Formats: sequence, structure tokens, C-alpha cells
Amino acid sequence: MGISIWNDDGDTAYLYDDNARLADEQASGDSGGSCGSKLCVGQINEDGSTLNDEWVEFDNTGSSDHDMTGWTVEDEAGYAYQFPDNYTLTSGGTVRLHTGSGTDSSTDGDLYWGSGSYVWNNSGDTVYLYEPDGTLHTEKTY
Repeated sequence: MGISIWNDDGDTAYLYDDNARLADEQASGDSGGSCGSKLCVGQINEDGSTLNDEWVEFDNTGSSDHDMTGWTVEDEAGYAYQFPDNYTLTSGGTVRLHTGSGTDSSTDGDLYWGSGSYVWNNSGDTVYLYEPDGTLHTEKTY
């Protein structure tokens, strides 16, 4: 079994040359480029065979539950989805937002956009996650 050497809250990697001089350094944030304050854009399946097979996941990597009321998801074209009132993404939880229709979970699990057409472009797009006040919280481009 391996041992993790990276901190979950961010870390810095240092590269030294043969003379032990610092050649480069690279810092990482909470858990990579798609995270902000422990709420991250996770996996994306942009090429689903049905509307419900097209989805994007959001992960709560933090140590406390997160009320998603008023949070909004958008793509580059401006298609927008707002999380339902009182929806909670639990600590360590994941929610999968399907493009099509279905029955929403009240916490974690699955949510449904209710779109009648595909949202996420197969050739590339960006997932934007906005806080209730409109501030961009995090984004992920694929």
C-alpha cells in the first residue's frame, strides 16, 4: 500500500537541479484546478447516448455539509441550472446532475436539469459553478 505525500488542503512541489538549487516550484490549491473551498466539479460525461446519460458531478471534499440553495451551474453557451431550495451536498458527498428529466434526490445522489436537449458539448465546454450572489466559485474545462 502506498503512502500519500500531498496535503488535501493544497501543497507545493519543489524541483531542484543537480546542484541542489531550486529550479522550479508549483503550488496547488484545495484539490486541484477544479476546486474552490472544497466544492469541486468532478467527473463529466458529455457524450451520453441519452439525455440522462449526459451528466456532470459535483464533489464536496470538505469536512462539513454544504447548502446548495441558490447555486447555479452554467455552460459556455449560458445554459443555466439552479440547485433546488434546501438541497444539501454532504461532507464527502457527490451529486450527479443529469441533463434530462427524473426524480431529484434530497441530498447527494442525482439531480435532473429537465432539459429537452443536450447541454454539454462533446468537442469541449466549460462547467461553471456560481454562488448564490453570482460569484464564480469554480470552473472546469474539458
